[in-house]
Amino acid sequence: MDRYELTVEEPWNFEGWVGPDRLLVDYVRIVMLSDPTGEVRPSILLKAVTPFQEDGEPVQYMLASPRYTDDTVEQEIDLGRTVGVARIRPGLRINDLQTIPQAAAVDLLIGRLKFLPAVQVINGHSPAMALSQN
Repeated sequence: MDRYELTVEEPWNFEGWVGPDRLLVDYVRIVMLSDPTGEVRPSILLKAVTPFQEDGEPVQYMLASPRYTDDTVEQEIDLGRTVGVARIRPGLRINDLQTIPQAAAVDLLIGRLKFLPAVQVINGHSPAMALSQN
């Protein structure tokens, strides 16, 4: 599974466990996010290496979607373009879902994804060490 650093641009003062304005996430797969009109768009399903709380709810899975209409999910991954990230509400079984209803996603942050090679170290922790903490 590929590991990414999610650098948080908004909201300011976001506190991730690897430091201010940062989260470690694992790439799960590309899914479709459907809006109430039935339109669907591709998004990246991410899993937080260390789940956290937002508005009193646990956050484990998130969706990263292109922030700008001309961007694609491939550019988010390959070029580190700006993404809008929504948290998936707890209780949604995502194991086999290929399409996620927008009602199950809550806006969380704006940021950028950066691929982390397996040997990358963040705050003294390698990704392998971060996995062993779960």
